[in-house]
Amino acid sequence: MQFVSGGYASFVCRGLDGEICIMKNHMPMVLAVDVGVVVLTDADGEKHTAACGSGFLEVRENELNAFFDCCRWEDDIEHAKEEAKRIRLAEQESLREHRRNAVELARAVASLSKQG
Repeated sequence: MQFVSGGYASFVCRGLDGEICIMKNHMPMVLAVDVGVVVLTDADGEKHTAACGSGFLEVRENELNAFFDCCRWEDDIEHAKEEAKRIRLAEQESLREHRRNAVELARAVASLSKQG
């Protein structure tokens, strides 16, 4: 999947031979990329972090194209963590409610048994 396309100020990733930083006006190249963290600094100086699988980069004429087998921006990862936490809390509440209902049912059955 294509991850980045277009202009950039810098792009830091893990190449097969170690970490590499691609800066603006870098010479044209194609580079194999290993699994790791990617830090893209856009033209406004804002940094964007992502976790990426293996892939490759193409650099030419101040344009960078990055392709990875999988990649997630840090914001997406944080959102997924928050969603997972919300689901876990809802499941825990559901389990507590189930237990309360089971106790109430047991009490009702015991009460009926005494009456009968």
